[in-house]
Amino acid sequence: KPPPPPPPGAPASLPPTARREPSWTGDIFILALEHCPTGRTRRKLLCAEGACAALWHVSLSNNLPDLARKLAVWIGLSVNNGPIGSSVGSPSCRRRLLDVRLDPGMGDAMLARALERGVQDERWLKVARVMVHLGADVTGVTAGGRSVLLLALEQADRGHAGFNEFLASLLEKLGDDVDHWQEPTVLIEENTAECPICMEVLWTSTPTSFVSYSGRGGGVEGSPHVICAHFFCFDCAA
Repeated sequence: KPPPPPPPGAPASLPPTARREPSWTGDIFILALEHCPTGRTRRKLLCAEGACAALWHVSLSNNLPDLARKLAVWIGLSVNNGPIGSSVGSPSCRRRLLDVRLDPGMGDAMLARALERGVQDERWLKVARVMVHLGADVTGVTAGGRSVLLLALEQADRGHAGFNEFLASLLEKLGDDVDHWQEPTVLIEENTAECPICMEVLWTSTPTSFVSYSGRGGGVEGSPHVICAHFFCFDCAA
């Protein structure tokens, strides 16, 4: 007995073979996306179950950064960028499609994989920049557990072409994803911050802040939360 058709307006589901088979090229699906008459039709195709994950896989397995960049642009043009909190629940949220998990049990998403490939191929770095601009999660990690930010910092520090520009875009978007009072994030050498007491630069002096904890009983359990906007070197704070 065939399964019932989806209700009107619901996104279609990608054929199971497309989600399983690494040999699936997606040619017809990509052609349909290119020739969609309206953004609404393209959005339905992109929001189909498994569609974006399968297409990201195609771009990676066949080393097609142009396809990956085109897919990111289609997502950006066709899908609204909903609130961060709706990234999992909303089927039409742009971030859900940009950050879809590519393999079961793996913590990395497409941005991390594009950035890793960007170390050897600048075309993939351009893909990563487009994804960051469109709202991909910049707090993600690679398959090896390194943060996207740390990978970008390491490559920029080595003078790798293009990574300084990417890092600037990454840090600009970082503020949208992180509560800096709860998770102070990064100090960059070129934008030197100083201890307000001894005037020593903070990035070499163990930046320290005064925090309170969200746990009960006034102990040191729970998440620390910054209670003063100033950062000090460790010696002055002690």
